[in-house]
Amino acid sequence: MHKRTRWQFSLAAAVWITFWLYYDRSGDAAYSICAAAFHECGHLLALGLLHAAPERICIGAFGMRIERAQTTRLSFAAEQIVAVAGPAANLVLAAVLGILSRYRMRLRRAVRVNLLLAAFNMLPIRPLDGGEFLYALLCTRMLPADARKWCKRTAAVAGIPSAAMAVWNFVHGRQNYSLLVSSLYVTSLLLANSM
Repeated sequence: MHKRTRWQFSLAAAVWITFWLYYDRSGDAAYSICAAAFHECGHLLALGLLHAAPERICIGAFGMRIERAQTTRLSFAAEQIVAVAGPAANLVLAAVLGILSRYRMRLRRAVRVNLLLAAFNMLPIRPLDGGEFLYALLCTRMLPADARKWCKRTAAVAGIPSAAMAVWNFVHGRQNYSLLVSSLYVTSLLLANSM
């Protein structure tokens, strides 16, 4: 019998979400939170279908973390399915909202947010979904240690130029805070993975 999934919601997440919703004038905060929730539901649905329900779900200031039991083992093919389930959920939602946006123009922003979230998460940088997908794919063809080396190289090639471009855009007057924060997050992931 499977134990019930435990939920953990941090105070930092509550403060961050409240602050973001209160000060956001564009409406993108609500769209982003809904897109992120739908994204994680995609991962949870995939885990449920694969009979690998999580042990704990932690919601923090930097997103949601799904923790599986130590005894839970999935094949590399199943890991690939779990990895792409989140971005796939965003693409499905974007398609549905795209149809509905013919009647409500404001939904076009929600479509864009879902597409950007799917694209960002498919960057080949672990622990983003694209990096996890790439790692599981490579593990079907080589040893895990070699797969990790290739993932680090791919992450550097993909992440460093995009982070540099975001900082350059910000410095030269295109102050896109979301892009800057995302790029700093990607850079921190690169630094963490290089150690």
